[in-house]
Amino acid sequence: MNVRETRLIAALIMALMCTAGASAQGERGSSVEAPPPRRLVIIGDSTVSDYPATRPDRGWGQFVEERFKDGTIKVINLAAPGRSAKTFIQEGRWRKALDEKPDYVLIQFGHNDSHNPANPESTDAATDYKDYLRRYIDESRAIGATPILVTPVVRRTFDAQGKITESQSPPNRPLISYAKAMKEVAGEKKVAVIDLYASSKEFVEKLGPQASADLANKQGDATHFNERGARAMADLVVRELPTAEPRLKEYLNILLPGAAMADKPPGIPDGWSDGYVYANGIRIHYYRAVPAPGKPVMVMVHGVTDIGLSWTTLTWKLQDSYDIYMLDARGHGLSDPFTPADDGNTLVKDVVAFVQAMKFEKPILMGHSMGAATVMRVGAEYPDLAKAIIMLDPGLRPMGPRPGAQGPGAAAQGPGRAAAPSAPQPQASAPDRLSVRMSGPPETLVAQNNYRFDDLVATCRRQNMKWDVVDCQYWALSKKQYHGAYSSESWQAMSGAMRTGEALAKIQAPALILKADAPPDVRKANEEAAHVMKQGRLVHIDGAGHNLHHDQLRRTVEVLREFLSKL
Repeated sequence: MNVRETRLIAALIMALMCTAGASAQGERGSSVEAPPPRRLVIIGDSTVSDYPATRPDRGWGQFVEERFKDGTIKVINLAAPGRSAKTFIQEGRWRKALDEKPDYVLIQFGHNDSHNPANPESTDAATDYKDYLRRYIDESRAIGATPILVTPVVRRTFDAQGKITESQSPPNRPLISYAKAMKEVAGEKKVAVIDLYASSKEFVEKLGPQASADLANKQGDATHFNERGARAMADLVVRELPTAEPRLKEYLNILLPGAAMADKPPGIPDGWSDGYVYANGIRIHYYRAVPAPGKPVMVMVHGVTDIGLSWTTLTWKLQDSYDIYMLDARGHGLSDPFTPADDGNTLVKDVVAFVQAMKFEKPILMGHSMGAATVMRVGAEYPDLAKAIIMLDPGLRPMGPRPGAQGPGAAAQGPGRAAAPSAPQPQASAPDRLSVRMSGPPETLVAQNNYRFDDLVATCRRQNMKWDVVDCQYWALSKKQYHGAYSSESWQAMSGAMRTGEALAKIQAPALILKADAPPDVRKANEEAAHVMKQGRLVHIDGAGHNLHHDQLRRTVEVLREFLSKL
């Protein structure tokens, strides 16, 4: 249980005493109900708003709740396009926000306030804009809520030197004047303020005019965002939340200072640990999520060039219910490299030897891509080892035998699937367009290890707008640590694990396959291939690519929990 509020401890202890000896209920194995989530209301304008999936626009408020641990914070985003600090109140929207009985209120206005004075939504930064902010603060506090001001996100208009300019703002109404006014009110009223104007200015100036254009909802729009841009702004807001309101710190999944533009790799998530075990002739490195003794053990096996930490955002969703271990596969992360004696069975034997060395009884095995093929084969070749087999986007068609062939249906570069080249490739000239390879001469792979961390993160974020920044940070770290497949022999050992043959038909344990979104004919072929499973189910994740647990985390978790609840 994630129960940390001091005032609930006594109630929790009493509830546990009253239910001692009762049978476990639900996934969490406890009949004690979790406390209700804290309520966080967001008010503001179009740069903050929710938008339907059919539109290209996204506001940063859409991506705040996912930064918190499940069930701890409920975000109610009431921001509305075109509204100012004045019209949000005049239209009755503020009253609706108060009626939500929030614990916290994030308040961002300024864009529409700065419009021409003749417009009905405009306010003056030095006078009525401040008055409206004071009203938001006072009325929030009157109902027991904590207000947090957020200065308006910068407009992405640049001068010839690549610096933000407000020359296009209405006369005497630069957006920065509203940011400054908000900070003055924050000081006067002793309320926390997140200076998104300053952090977004730094962020987009670092990107420059050309790269920052990739954040826009449409060509030429210097104010509004697509998903990539909105997620970047959400990162900037969330990284400041623990400072603005320390009580929110415990609810956040992880604290990564400067998450949106980090220049060095992150550490292990809070509460996690790592270690080594000697198994199948090498040291295998692993990460362990927050310990959950007594809960079912789950072992996660990643795909080519990834690491155990590539499972982080999914693990956060499951770690309260399972004792989770995430391996660095041979040749990846901090585990030992491939050896000349390795073959296509080696990675399968590594997983089996790890489970045996750790003395796990019937763990749940989950794998992605190469890891999915690996646990598929473990389920088939060692039928008594696992309680269940979960496969995220494994290849369901036989791989060809050609040495040095491509990896599992992979593209040649970026954070999706990558090809296995036979010669070095130069680094792309643009820092957010790096080429990433699965296999090749040592010079090629070592050159990748030397890529700048923030350039790798930028490459990931450019290509994967749906991913959490944490996914991109650990993806970047995995590429700096990758040391597998320096030769055709080691590539054959690695790709050999993905030659699954008739493995699906031989799995005795309950099994689940999650596949990426696909057209009808491909879905039909996948379903026919999966039909041979004795106790298996296949689910396609709409809107997801190969890294479906990053692309569609919420839906992935829903399907996993449904499957796991029936074990």
